[in-house]
Amino acid sequence: MVNFKAVEQELEKVLFEEVDLLCEEMSPKEKVKKIEAEIREDLKYFKKKCTDGFCYCLDAIKELAAQDPEIHISKIKNNLTLSFGKLNGIETIHEYGSQAVDGKSWSDLLGFSAETSEALYKGAKYLFDQERFVEAEAAFCFITTFDATNYASWLGLGHANFHCENFNKAIQAYALAHWCDRESVWPHMYAANTFEVLHDYKRALVALELAFKTVENAPQKDRYMQEALKQRLALVKERAEKNR
Repeated sequence: MVNFKAVEQELEKVLFEEVDLLCEEMSPKEKVKKIEAEIREDLKYFKKKCTDGFCYCLDAIKELAAQDPEIHISKIKNNLTLSFGKLNGIETIHEYGSQAVDGKSWSDLLGFSAETSEALYKGAKYLFDQERFVEAEAAFCFITTFDATNYASWLGLGHANFHCENFNKAIQAYALAHWCDRESVWPHMYAANTFEVLHDYKRALVALELAFKTVENAPQKDRYMQEALKQRLALVKERAEKNR
């Protein structure tokens, strides 16, 4: 059975080849300094991305609330204020962080209500539907940070990255969507689409084989999907052989 995780790891290996080559010419001390600097920059970038994503979500929810009377912006703001108010000290943050490492979502630990979580997703999706892809990518990044088990949000993050032409990040997001719902065929399909855009037909073929196996093993058979996948597999296999 093909391992989708291995595909993602292989892709990451390719992405970091250039960094590895540079590090070979550096002393151990220089490598440590370089890695530390990169981690600091990554954390600053990630913090800004989540902060921006949170603001984009709230702005989108306000826009939606003007159209949908069932969205109660004041209740959502109050819930978020109470939730983030729990992070009132280093010890508390460390305690929550330990529980998050053990598998609990930050949204549950902080007490996001179901209404708040739903509104945040609606806000991010609204941004995507409005083709505000940069804002949508940051919004979905914020949501998946606080709830890494949200299948739909990982797909949304993948789609937003795809439209921003961040193709490798899109593939990673689709892989994480797969881990949230192992029975869904769509993460494999979207990953295959992305690999094809990159003209990486070998990995596109692997993703389609996983998609076909998922459909084949589904409790309710979708013959139309199976046939469509067979045809697409044949086409991508032909392209992969031509590009050897």
